[in-house]
Amino acid sequence: MKVTITRILPFSLLAVVHALFISAIFMDNISTNTVLCILFLVLCFTVVAHPKLPIFHRTAFITDLSTVAFVVLGGVLTYSIQLYWSPGPVFAAAMVGTIASFLPSLNKKSSLLQLAPTAIYCGCFVGMSHKSIAPDYMFIGVAGILSGLVLVMTKNVFQGVSGKLGSIAFGGVTLAAFIMYILVEWL
Repeated sequence: MKVTITRILPFSLLAVVHALFISAIFMDNISTNTVLCILFLVLCFTVVAHPKLPIFHRTAFITDLSTVAFVVLGGVLTYSIQLYWSPGPVFAAAMVGTIASFLPSLNKKSSLLQLAPTAIYCGCFVGMSHKSIAPDYMFIGVAGILSGLVLVMTKNVFQGVSGKLGSIAFGGVTLAAFIMYILVEWL
């Protein structure tokens, strides 16, 4: 299989986000050395699995732009529901995700509506962010755009693998928090 930048970059990006996610989970409860060992094992397994992943590269600007917009929409809707109705982030994401799952049935021939549920559900994970992390809609918008861009870059990597959308949202929210921190601290 030919190694190209379009194959390596999205895979590496998603692998790093997964590694950060796993590190964040374990960092509070166990020692740093144990976390580094677990992280090393996960990265080794990921590298071993890499050549076995099917890659189907295609480019469609309108589809990619729509994907980013749907991620932002899912994040804003979920954040709004959890902020104003207070059902909790999981229930808010479930509501938005369930409604999004019916969008393709509105027009079965629309390729745009076919990709909407996945992108909106990725946005739901962004919108589940706590108010202490995501203080306003601007943050959710930035995190949604970043997550949408990562989703577009990794659309052909780890297809059907569990945890991809949540990891992408985690990466987008983390990157948005880092950007906001840099802007506040340095400007």
